Amino acid sequence: MYAIAEVYEADARRVKEGQQAEITSVAFPGKLLGKVERTGAMIFRNTIESIDPSAATHSRVVEVWIRLEKNDYAKNLVYLQVEFTIHTGENEG
Repeated sequence: MYAIAEVYEADARRVKEGQQAEITSVAFPGKLLGKVERTGAMIFRNTIESIDPSAATHSRVVEVWIRLEKNDYAKNLVYLQVEFTIHTGENEG
């Protein structure tokens, strides 16, 4: 199973295949783990909708495919908006 993350264009250069990722959401407890499998080659406008007037809507993003570790709970999650962290190794202790 994959999670497709929208990474800001300016941050996309720091994302590499094999990096660890954590996915969280208010819709499920804890976090899902995975690895970056590939990054898109095209730049899009983001598709995330938000009611927050200060949210970065219509930002330029690159799609990043994160392959999730096996998880019986995750197989029931489809089209869910989540938060993600990709561990780049920069500024990490």
